Amino acid sequence: MKRKTTITPKMTKNRLSMTPSIKETRKTEGTHEIVSQTIECELVYLLWTTPGVLEIWDNTLWFFVDRNKIQEDRQVRFKKIKDYAWPLSSLAQIHKRRYCHRHTALELFFKTRRSIFLNFTSQDERSSVFLRLSTHRKTRLSNTFEFAAEDPTLWTRRSGITTKWQQHEMSNFEYLMALNTLAGRTYNDLSQYPIFPWVLSNYTSQTLDLEDPSVYRDLSRPVAALDEERLKKFVAKYDLHPELDSSFMFPSLYSTSQIVLSFLLRLEPFTSTLFETPTLLVGLENILFVSIADMWKSCLSSEDNVAELIPEFFYLLEFLEHGNASVANLNEITLPPWAVSPEDFIRKHRDALESDYVSQNLNHWIDLIFGYKQFGDCARKAWNVFHPMSYEHNADFANQDAMQIAARDLQIKRFGQVPPRLFTKPHPQRNPSSRIKNALSTVLWDTRMFGEALKSFTINLHNQPIVFLKYVRLSSKLPLAGEPDKIVTLELNRRLLVHKWLTVRSSSVPFSFEPDSMMRKRTCIGVSFASQINFSNCFCVDKFGTFFVSCGYWDDSFKVNRIDNSKLIQSITRHKNVVTCVALSKGYLVTGSRDTTVGVWEFNRLTGMVDQKPIHILLSHNTEVTAVDVNPELDVVVSGAQDGTIIIHTLRKGKFVRAFSSAENRGISMIKVSDDSNIIVYTAGMRLMSFSINGKLLKCVSSDQVIYSLEIKRDSRFFILGGKQGVVQIRNIPDLELVHRIKLDFPIYSLAFASNDNFILAGFGNGNLFIGSLQF
Repeated sequence: MKRKTTITPKMTKNRLSMTPSIKETRKTEGTHEIVSQTIECELVYLLWTTPGVLEIWDNTLWFFVDRNKIQEDRQVRFKKIKDYAWPLSSLAQIHKRRYCHRHTALELFFKTRRSIFLNFTSQDERSSVFLRLSTHRKTRLSNTFEFAAEDPTLWTRRSGITTKWQQHEMSNFEYLMALNTLAGRTYNDLSQYPIFPWVLSNYTSQTLDLEDPSVYRDLSRPVAALDEERLKKFVAKYDLHPELDSSFMFPSLYSTSQIVLSFLLRLEPFTSTLFETPTLLVGLENILFVSIADMWKSCLSSEDNVAELIPEFFYLLEFLEHGNASVANLNEITLPPWAVSPEDFIRKHRDALESDYVSQNLNHWIDLIFGYKQFGDCARKAWNVFHPMSYEHNADFANQDAMQIAARDLQIKRFGQVPPRLFTKPHPQRNPSSRIKNALSTVLWDTRMFGEALKSFTINLHNQPIVFLKYVRLSSKLPLAGEPDKIVTLELNRRLLVHKWLTVRSSSVPFSFEPDSMMRKRTCIGVSFASQINFSNCFCVDKFGTFFVSCGYWDDSFKVNRIDNSKLIQSITRHKNVVTCVALSKGYLVTGSRDTTVGVWEFNRLTGMVDQKPIHILLSHNTEVTAVDVNPELDVVVSGAQDGTIIIHTLRKGKFVRAFSSAENRGISMIKVSDDSNIIVYTAGMRLMSFSINGKLLKCVSSDQVIYSLEIKRDSRFFILGGKQGVVQIRNIPDLELVHRIKLDFPIYSLAFASNDNFILAGFGNGNLFIGSLQF
């Protein structure tokens, strides 16, 4: 029997007493929803847990705070205690997790890039919620990870990520992040924070040569065993009673809550968390993070500090700066002499992580942290034995009351937690770089790589400028003969063409190119363009090369056409002036207009139809919007305007985040957002700029030509640009360092990467297509 109840945000005793089998009808904002499950749990964040009740509704997941328990439990330190709701339609993944060595937690990942960590009172209750969510007919889950906790070795094998990493289909950074996720390391629990290695050992030289093996740390040993003198002391103590289960070499683990908070001390909410936790302040002076060189020295010599690093050392420059005004006398981190700025350190440090030396030795470090050297005889031989409380197999919660379990949890949080084992055998080494590889993806930017390596081909396609160019990969990633890929081009007279491309491995010409067989029969798309249109921002193609979106027309519309036959699918006129720019990614279409607004639309990837009602109309600009980009992974829409203003909004909620402007306040001609959270801008004043996602100007350089096209490589390490003078430039991100120039014969109107980024495509003003193959 169903009972009708009106929900209020406040916790009620009835809700606490409900069993998971009871279904109720909830009324909220005029709608009725069935409650399929109600269960007590804790919301875990950093060091704290908030007690409450989880309710699974038809369309919504609710967490209601139990304020009575919060008043009783002084350990709860949340300043803003509130109830939470998440739409089930945005739930993307469910991972089974451990909490303080107990298999009682779930981590839920949403399409908004948010995640929540829930801890339940028992493994059975966790399983019931997992089953309910994973089978919920309205959640539309993209994936579930049932084996992530119970058998992580099985799921690691099934994922296939090791093979991808070996074959250079994943970077070292991406692979380490994937391993951390599979091992249950999470940003929501400081005692299980993601672990990354120290990769360098030189933090005192004026220069850094990444080709010199001596600048790297020995990845076959744990940090605790890198200094021979200190190691002898630790081993001597261990050898007194090696037979005891309580024996250990090192009292502290390579990842603890205290060390993570020390690293992130300059960022909130980590600053407040540390200073609100008196127990973590004890001994903090021994590991206080003020200098990278001093921290490395401490990790080699201190008996209390054997820390590895965290992911932020390879992508987040803000944690090195003093951005927290509430903490006096806290200066920026002292950088190594070879790094002139935080962004320079991050770039060089990331380059070191992706270097050939680290690639060929990273498997040894993985054996220590995630592999067969975690415990047992292999761990002892590798000097990899830590405090017993750090290991799950030493955690015995049987016959313990609530107070004893709470005390044990505090100890576990203090000593840290060794990740679940992912590999039971030695981890395979990464394959050496092949003879023919992508020179642009190498870490050490060396001009001599390009010299004779650039083999070029020119194909005559059109008799008009190629104003748009896009390579669409359709073939399998495996080296098997498959469906040819596509190259989509648009010429100035609006004729849309699609050509076939097939990579050939055993030929003097490394590809097969077949021009559009229907070229002469193709009709023009759209209507006449408006005046003073920047074509570089007016066109985009969906991931599978099925639909073509265009704008810049005099009738204030943007249009969707099928690529195979140029047929018009939809023409939408919702802006009140010319639509000047479009961007498309993962079902989201963004438009900018001379009416000063930015539109965010839902794009159906199966039909190519755009919902007539926009998700958001963003009204933050005061002048014509001239460039837009969208990145669903970062949940951002970035737009630039004629007055030089750049504005960031959240994609899914349309919230204003921040506004900043180009140094010269000139109009924004192009804007691109990398997956590494860098923003590349080209202005009407012929300036190239890079900004962090927080709006900090990282670099500004002048361009020696008017730029018509700019494309970021998939790995976000660098970008290519070309323009009026017929010069292709290859530049680093984020420092905009010029890596190489390719002088061509004609103005370049469009650019693209092709075939795993092994080729550069350039559309000329005379209608020719240039194909450059980068080999060495």
